[in-house]
Amino acid sequence: MTVIKRDGTIEKFSKQKIIDSIKKANSSLDKEFQITSKQISRIAIAVATSCLDLTEPINIDKIEDLVEEKMM
Repeated sequence: MTVIKRDGTIEKFSKQKIIDSIKKANSSLDKEFQITSKQISRIAIAVATSCLDLTEPINIDKIEDLVEEKMM
């Protein structure tokens, strides 16, 4: 599975990059609104699972949409 980055380059999908991005955004929130590491991991797994059957590269914006969807 590959990802189309904003600059148009293509790279291999990385669940860890999703986790790192969510953690970074999470750390900017007040403590009362932060989610746990376990929740972050579950979101990343859900996004990765949603992308498993894709045969074409996925745009990073679509991945961000999936993260938001899985957080709801």
